[in-house]
Amino acid sequence: MKPIDFIPHPHPANVEVEQAPEETDLGEMLKEGEIDALIAADVPKCVLEKSPKVAHLFEDYKATERVYYQRTGIFPIMHVVVVRKELASEQPEIVKAVYKGFCDAKDAVREQYKKGMIFNNMATMIPWLSKLVDKAISSRLKNSRLS
Repeated sequence: MKPIDFIPHPHPANVEVEQAPEETDLGEMLKEGEIDALIAADVPKCVLEKSPKVAHLFEDYKATERVYYQRTGIFPIMHVVVVRKELASEQPEIVKAVYKGFCDAKDAVREQYKKGMIFNNMATMIPWLSKLVDKAISSRLKNSRLS
């Protein structure tokens, strides 16, 4: 995997950091015990193949995430959007515009799921999706801290 060179990777001075060679399969390194943990956008092959050598940090991660959400009203972080401090100070309205854009996109998908409930979300072929969507939307509206 090619290191991302345009993002700084600050770390404490007493922490040794070593880049994995390009074309390295981090999931394979995890499975073989060469690395202790992995945070990745994609599920590693070893997890999909249910390797007995790897596991989620939280065995029942869905329940852990739900408890966190119920306690805080915040869904556990999955992605981060950043606006550089220099740009935000030069154009403060850009932060609100980026935030609004992502909120609008989320609302559009939520609406798409709600409309899909008319046909039991058959396009997704995920059993009980309509019930999960309904529960998530109801919970989000009930626990919403944002207007």
